[in-house]
Amino acid sequence: MIMSVTLTRDMNDYYKAKNLDIIVATLLQRYDITTLPKVTGEGRYVRKVEVKDPAYIALCGFYGTKSPKVSLSRLLFFGMCQDVCATLSAEELRLPSEDTLSVLQSVLAFLDKVPRSPRIEQIYKLVGEEIEACR
Repeated sequence: MIMSVTLTRDMNDYYKAKNLDIIVATLLQRYDITTLPKVTGEGRYVRKVEVKDPAYIALCGFYGTKSPKVSLSRLLFFGMCQDVCATLSAEELRLPSEDTLSVLQSVLAFLDKVPRSPRIEQIYKLVGEEIEACR
């Protein structure tokens, strides 16, 4: 389920260039979302988050997606206060870049034109895995 989440200026700075999908999934596993404190701070930044947690989706169905009981803003504010990004690896926090994806796709297109050899096959496989990791 794709959700829009509103961030304060501090939250936006903290989570800038980080993969919110993974952070939200981690926070949903760690904390009870229905008992979190209100968000404090100024500024309104909206980001999209893909949530796959079935328990959270069920709570949204029960309380409604606009209920403070299932507020991803509150969850991310609490995560910022707990410095959740310090507990995640840099690889988990990495936000795939559109530039990286387009460069990798260009490399694959080039490799399609090169005569095949065991080494080229190996490179082709590695580039393909990187493309999948970016998606």
